Amino acid sequence: MTFLRKRTGQWAATLVLALLASVFTLTQLASEAARSEPRGPVLVVLNASWCATCREINPVVDRIASSSNLQVVKLDVDHGDAPGEASRYGVTISGGNVPQVYLFNNGKTVLLFNGASYHFGQSAQAEAQIRQRLDANL
Repeated sequence: MTFLRKRTGQWAATLVLALLASVFTLTQLASEAARSEPRGPVLVVLNASWCATCREINPVVDRIASSSNLQVVKLDVDHGDAPGEASRYGVTISGGNVPQVYLFNNGKTVLLFNGASYHFGQSAQAEAQIRQRLDANL
């Protein structure tokens, strides 16, 4: 009889410890997910170091972000972790069609600018276009 009580007590203690460990693990996972989830509006910029248009547009994006208090995430499409980071925002990297500027806000991703038709020296027009689309989607 004493043996049975000891085994039951050990079993109950093991069960309590397992439950506490699982609650701790779930709390830790939820906390990590909350930290990795983007907060508030974020500008996601796809660019490349070899792209002259990207180098011309980057100061424009930085100016817009600082005046709007937006977080900026710049992803170099030539880096291996860029596709995974981009997919976190709902953006797919395809080919070398850069620069592209997206707004990520409340689970919604909106293309603000695509440099495919951009011509050098048009940064003022590009800034106006990005600001107009940004205002429409914030």
